[in-house]
Amino acid sequence: YGDHRDLHSFPTRRSSDLTSVMINNEMASVFGKVSMYLTTIDISNIEKCSVGDWCEFFSPELPITNIASSNDLISYYLMTSVKSRVKKVYKTLD
Repeated sequence: YGDHRDLHSFPTRRSSDLTSVMINNEMASVFGKVSMYLTTIDISNIEKCSVGDWCEFFSPELPITNIASSNDLISYYLMTSVKSRVKKVYKTLD
């Protein structure tokens, strides 16, 4: 693994069926095991979803505490698990 993390830590653990992400301002559910650099998301309820669409795991509309609590983690663990190869966009809250 590029992260040099063990197989039981966040990037490879099975996410809860309660884990949600936002694609095109619509909620979608993560399902199955997060594997290597892939995450499977059920987009069946999103009419217009295409390769390259923006997917948010946490944002002002989708707090990091949601994904943390649905996976029995703390938000600090998630924030420190995002590695350098992931593009990060920092915005100020006005």
